[in-house]
Amino acid sequence: MNSIYESELSKKTFTFLGYEFIRNIRRIDPKKLRKFKEKMKKKTHKNQTIDIGLLIKEQLNPLIRGWGNYFGKRNVKTLFKNLDS
Repeated sequence: MNSIYESELSKKTFTFLGYEFIRNIRRIDPKKLRKFKEKMKKKTHKNQTIDIGLLIKEQLNPLIRGWGNYFGKRNVKTLFKNLDS
């Protein structure tokens, strides 16, 4: 009976403050990652007339830095590399 209870407990996940917890694993909530991608896509649409330097300096850097600092406890460096490709 203990093994059934443990297996059910191990399957349960919960999200808290943008992280998803699965047993002893903490990862960025996929919903938060999807939302971040959508924000980046909205800010970098192809037919915009804004100067690329201003776009990076005033819109993208604050978004990337804020997101990276918040989720910096996890390895976001590899995540950003994967998002960049």
